[in-house]
Amino acid sequence: MSQLQIGLISLGVLIILGVLLFNWWQERNIRREMYRRFEGPIDDVLMKELQSSDQKADEDFHIDPEVVVEHEQASMIEWAVTSTDPATAQTEQTETAPDDMPDTQRASSDEAHFIPETMQKTGTSSDIAAAATEDFAPTPIRLSDPPPAARDEVRLPPEVDPQIDEIALLVFQNSFSGMEIRNALQPLPIFSKSVRWLGRDANGAWHALTREQEQNSFYAIACALQLVDRSGPANGEDLRNLHVKMEDVADRIGGKIEWVEHTDPLHYARELDQFCLGVDVTISLRLIAGPDGPFAGTKLRGVAEANGLSLKEDGRFYYQSPETGEPLYALACLDQRALTTEVLRTGLLRGVVLMMDVPRVPKGIEVFNQMVLLGRKFETVLGCRLMDENQHPLGDVEIDKIRQQLRVIYSSMFARGIIPGSPTALRLFS
Repeated sequence: MSQLQIGLISLGVLIILGVLLFNWWQERNIRREMYRRFEGPIDDVLMKELQSSDQKADEDFHIDPEVVVEHEQASMIEWAVTSTDPATAQTEQTETAPDDMPDTQRASSDEAHFIPETMQKTGTSSDIAAAATEDFAPTPIRLSDPPPAARDEVRLPPEVDPQIDEIALLVFQNSFSGMEIRNALQPLPIFSKSVRWLGRDANGAWHALTREQEQNSFYAIACALQLVDRSGPANGEDLRNLHVKMEDVADRIGGKIEWVEHTDPLHYARELDQFCLGVDVTISLRLIAGPDGPFAGTKLRGVAEANGLSLKEDGRFYYQSPETGEPLYALACLDQRALTTEVLRTGLLRGVVLMMDVPRVPKGIEVFNQMVLLGRKFETVLGCRLMDENQHPLGDVEIDKIRQQLRVIYSSMFARGIIPGSPTALRLFS
């Protein structure tokens, strides 16, 4: 190796060492300056009051001072590099900038599921806290150029729920009639799940886009694809059709699309379906004729109607919620026969069954207790015996076990933010 090569190598090593030393010295100065700037007075009364109020307001939230220092240090170093060599900083920023960024922030949750042992599965399928639903609340968007009456923020329609729906908001710069929107939606693809189309008028109210709304003007539309029902989760074709259709409508009449969805909607739908399978339970209390043989339908009807049940066209008695009119539990013939007026008037029955669709019933423990009391009345009046599905008598111990399982199911639903008997639950378990 020649003397020239050795000299060049040595010079290169010296240059590298010089750069490293300069960077170390510069970083050290910046750190000192940063600590000097952020070191507050020791006995600052105002700071103490602030710290005290902050601690009371948020006891569980902890900020690591080292993380703050590192963040501020990185900001100072970035400022120093930029101010020293703008061209270099611009080049580095260009090289490190990501090629694309996601349009929306999304969230999903994984929940464990379970299958209670003594209850019957019914299908494949806000309290907790308002915070449970707020986690999914979309960022409000503003209309581009609405009339004065419509300058408030665009909110989701009350008919949709981000927990169970794939939602698209299409906001227009100008209004369109319901007829124009309906024409732009044609032809609609075929979905395996329920899809809701709603329009927002100048007052902020949402309306289903039916023929009755064709003459009204709308400044935004919302589309919601239900991700899960008792027949199972939505499939990839449903999601693709929804995205393609909304893009097509936006191309036809203009507007900006805002998606309210989870990171992986298909995976989320499957996970939600598994959760629903774990809580989709029907309680069945059987009333079997005793030693005296079959009981008269007239007696059955008398006890049922005296306790608030009414006979419906499907041949079952129902006890309905006084507030909503939704059925809370049903009374049906054990041999699948319809309890018609004629059957009840002339027939003899060997057994009936009381049934409660657990996830569809609010205050389910109270309703279950009421159902048990009715069963005991039937035992006394009809001379029958209250049993489970395996023909085992139901005493107080067995009844209490079912009650405990109900508590587990309802706790799981509340933890998920799905309130039993709520509109969301009624849609999921339908």
